[in-house]
Amino acid sequence: MNAEELAAQLGAWKQDQTRLYRGLAEQLRLLIRLGSLPPGSELPPERRLAVELAVSRTTIAQAYSLLKDEGWLVSLQGSGTRVAHAQPAVAPPADYGAAASGFIADVVRDRVRAVDLTVPSPPPGPWLMTAMSRLPALAAAALPGRVYEPAGYPALRDRIAGKLTTDGRVTAAEEVIVTNGATQALSLLAGALTRRGDTVLVEELTCPTVLASLRTAGLRLVVVPIEREGADPQAVEAAVRRYEPSFIYLIPTYHNPTGWTMTEHRRAAVAAIARRYGVPLVEDLTLADTRIDGPLPPPPIAAYAPGAQIYTVGSLSKVCWPGLRIGWLVGPRRELQRIVHLRAMYDLGCPLPTQLLAVELLDDLPQIRLERQRELLRRRDTLLAALAEHLPQWRHESPHGGLSVWCATPRPLQQLNHVAQRHGMQLMLGAHFAVGARSYLDHVRLPFTLDEGELVEVVKRLAGYWVEAGCG
Repeated sequence: MNAEELAAQLGAWKQDQTRLYRGLAEQLRLLIRLGSLPPGSELPPERRLAVELAVSRTTIAQAYSLLKDEGWLVSLQGSGTRVAHAQPAVAPPADYGAAASGFIADVVRDRVRAVDLTVPSPPPGPWLMTAMSRLPALAAAALPGRVYEPAGYPALRDRIAGKLTTDGRVTAAEEVIVTNGATQALSLLAGALTRRGDTVLVEELTCPTVLASLRTAGLRLVVVPIEREGADPQAVEAAVRRYEPSFIYLIPTYHNPTGWTMTEHRRAAVAAIARRYGVPLVEDLTLADTRIDGPLPPPPIAAYAPGAQIYTVGSLSKVCWPGLRIGWLVGPRRELQRIVHLRAMYDLGCPLPTQLLAVELLDDLPQIRLERQRELLRRRDTLLAALAEHLPQWRHESPHGGLSVWCATPRPLQQLNHVAQRHGMQLMLGAHFAVGARSYLDHVRLPFTLDEGELVEVVKRLAGYWVEAGCG
């Protein structure tokens, strides 16, 4: 990575003008932990980076030296400074005991509860217990059948195919693989479509678990800009022609983290690109069943190019309950046969009781969607109202679907994040979603899957932390 590219990723890091090297080291450490600086990548020479960042060479040398001492960077004769291949264990600070005691005192004094805002996790609704009450009778009928079904329980594959057909992608049961969540579906695809070192085209903001999966597979990520109307077809085509990616990965409906939905025109355009160039396209529709209001989203991208190598990934986690771990992969029948064989090397299928439960839930899906929609509407509006009252300087839109609000703030959020962590709150900053040069350190994703009272409390606490961090 050259000095200009690294400077763009670093963003605003000069928070403490008296100890610049520590701020730079902290930001480099963050980029390494997020995977933006993968193991083995070479950092710019000290002199060049100093010129690009408009600081002294001593500042760069001190930052590099600190990270070498901690084990994040290594220097080898003739190969410059590189990211270490093994990240060091993060040791507690010397004053850990005092810090822990202070945190406990805060909890006792202020009755502050630890809050994890990193994963939007919708609570189980009454439909789950209703479906579970039917499980014994379903199991009695299903247990005498086959034990191992690497492609999935036939009745569940049939229900998923029916759902996709209703949503606009005409699908047969033979074109469905049931997976342990959407993450496994994407991992299977990466294993089948790529080899280590291959290129994958993604949006510049995307799901962190997907980023981790693709980077673990040793894939090179090339980005297209994220836009309100969805990925720009011209940018997609230009990237396809230049980089010849092994596949394209997009989140077209209620995009994570922005909440935006790709227009019908752009869906048709990127589908045509996939067919024209013969490049596989993966559309992630795990949030498509979380519509709150606004117009219905267009059909899946695959509906616009029948016969193209377009895969659809989905899940019951977001609309029903994450604990189900039921997802699916839909695609061309011939290609899926190869993926089923690959999947059988890792496991022989999802647990049968969970698949039986998923059959019942899919039968009830129209009602479940409606009940979840009403719940998400209340909670989204509660969060937006609380933000308007307590953090009016934060900018955001009202998403028509999904489980979170994407907020832009007037200042970078590193210091706010430190304060929040000290008080027991875990945030999901924009940098966790960023793939390209821009680090989005002034953005945060806030889920609205807590109940209304908790959402108001969270925003009040954030407002207090904002002031404590010196941002207000």
